[in-house]
Amino acid sequence: MAGRSDEAMRDLERLSTSTPQRSAAGRQRGDILRMKQHFADCRRAYDRAIARNTLPAAPTGSCTTPWRGRGTGAPVEKAEADSIERWELIAGAAFVLNYLGYSWADMAISGQGAR
Repeated sequence: MAGRSDEAMRDLERLSTSTPQRSAAGRQRGDILRMKQHFADCRRAYDRAIARNTLPAAPTGSCTTPWRGRGTGAPVEKAEADSIERWELIAGAAFVLNYLGYSWADMAISGQGAR
């Protein structure tokens, strides 16, 4: 995709507009923006994907990636809130809790949450 991300972004925007009930195109736009380190734009793309996201009865990690991506490059409080929301959506998934625990320990914050 090197050198063609602008074209991909236009295609994903068209797809997102033509299928407003689906979140995949918005999630992919967020992924591209995150890789380019355009964090404010990436967060907006993930916000849009989350607003459209229809989670299955038993969500998995892959269907909750917009929450992980939205936290990238965000202030600590927003990233933490996204991780906690994702953890709650996946019924206490260990990999999300592990990420939260290590993040809290590394930053020496939220001592109660880390316990």
